[in-house]
Amino acid sequence: MNEEHIDTKPRVSRGVLLAMILLVFGIGAGLCSYYYHYSRHMEQSLDNQYNRAFEEVVNYVRDIDVSLNKGKLISSSSQMAKLSTELFMEASEAKSNLGQLPISQDQLQNTSKFLSQVGDYTSMLSQKSINNQEITGDEYDTLLKLSSYATKLYDNLSDMQDDLYKGNLSFRRLQAESKDNLGGSEQASVAPLESIGKEFQNYPALIYDGPFSEHIEKMEPVMLKDKPNISINDAKKKLADVFKEFHIASIESTGESRNTVIPTYAFSLKLKESKSQITAEVSKAGGYVVYMLSNASPTKTKIKFDEASKRATAFLGGLGLKNMKQSYYEVRSQVATINFAYMQGDVVIYPDLIKVKVSMETGAILGFESHGYLMSHMDKRDLPTPKLTMDQALAKVNKRLVVNKKAMAVIPTDSKAEVLCYEFTGFVGKQHYIIYINAVTGAEQKILLLLENKSGILTM
Repeated sequence: MNEEHIDTKPRVSRGVLLAMILLVFGIGAGLCSYYYHYSRHMEQSLDNQYNRAFEEVVNYVRDIDVSLNKGKLISSSSQMAKLSTELFMEASEAKSNLGQLPISQDQLQNTSKFLSQVGDYTSMLSQKSINNQEITGDEYDTLLKLSSYATKLYDNLSDMQDDLYKGNLSFRRLQAESKDNLGGSEQASVAPLESIGKEFQNYPALIYDGPFSEHIEKMEPVMLKDKPNISINDAKKKLADVFKEFHIASIESTGESRNTVIPTYAFSLKLKESKSQITAEVSKAGGYVVYMLSNASPTKTKIKFDEASKRATAFLGGLGLKNMKQSYYEVRSQVATINFAYMQGDVVIYPDLIKVKVSMETGAILGFESHGYLMSHMDKRDLPTPKLTMDQALAKVNKRLVVNKKAMAVIPTDSKAEVLCYEFTGFVGKQHYIIYINAVTGAEQKILLLLENKSGILTM
């Protein structure tokens, strides 16, 4: 008997199939439409974000322009202090918003630098006013120059803002074009800002006591001035002589630095009686050891800190470095890092800094760094004559400080300038402080917090 074959698979009618296809196309079209509108929304949001940041930049630069114009007529210290506070805030906000724009940092560099100097320069003038120091004619001339550049900057930014309003300029479009043209870079190059940058190429350098002062970048090592360059072989001989007690097996050249403040020859030293290795650098000018570091790792503490300090002092003496006074130190991982400063008579010259690392296990010298000393040292500084006595300076110290040590010192400012001060060390409760009073102006120059524990004595 033949059995009839029955197809049990479900069948989909053509109508249902067509409906399903249309549904899929509909969903796809809907998703495309959603993505398009979402993308447009995000693009508009990004445009709004950039435009808002740029508008803030324009507004703050306008305020800076107005404030600097007011500054031309200020004569009282209180008004100068108020102006300084306003300008510092305005310049900081302008820089913050400028940094939110998708613009090449190369184009922003000069504008950002100008904004930094505006706040810092007026802060310096404010401090002079507070200390009853007269603002010189040259300083007022510089303020006038700052004002004229602020006006130019505001005018140029206002022109850019007009182009934004007219639709002739879009930061988002510039960003997209830059990404396509420069292989993925999202930092655009903006033609109007190029012209602004060119104007600032002729912006005058400011020489003043502030962290953005351009003369810091142009400082040269005082000790290396006019010193003749040595050859790489002479540098090797220098290392062999300096480290002869280390029993050196070989000295190999590992290159040289050129684009640095102190150009150097670099070497690797292998020792005969140890597996440890030393890296070292010698200045091309004058042939001074700038840096050395051993890879030895002490595991135990077998000597006292006083012994480590004596070893470090003897090592400096072997290098011909005299009149060095130990200041602060730290002991970590069985290595003592000791700071030494030069003494000119009874005055501590803190800018002339040298650091020495000593093994607390063997007493061996593990490290040496003389960058600060080479940058600042001179055989005899021409120090100013103090206008205050020690007692007059002490009277300016907060009465809460119980002073137990007095000295005179030269300390560096943020701008790497130097100031002669009276140094007062003491306690408030159990906390240890150092207060520096300017020996010429009587101003409180700096306050340091001394951190003392079993690891050493450090300043903050």
